[in-house]
Amino acid sequence: MKTKKLQKELKAIRYKELKQYLAVIGHLTEDEKNELREWVADGNSVYENPYMIFDESGCPMDFINGCRIGIDLIYQ
Repeated sequence: MKTKKLQKELKAIRYKELKQYLAVIGHLTEDEKNELREWVADGNSVYENPYMIFDESGCPMDFINGCRIGIDLIYQ
């Protein structure tokens, strides 16, 4: 029982993060928005990225900036 309740609470937190993030991140392409929504739907935070790219302070980059850098690195 507790596991389902915690999963539900975490999902609510992730979607709240998503809403706040979208309000401040600025311009996103439709593809970026869709990828971000899928990332969050899978239980991930908008403040992490699938490439495990970190900023200069050692913290994970947010999803959009991490993905933009990751894609640039792939195509170099």
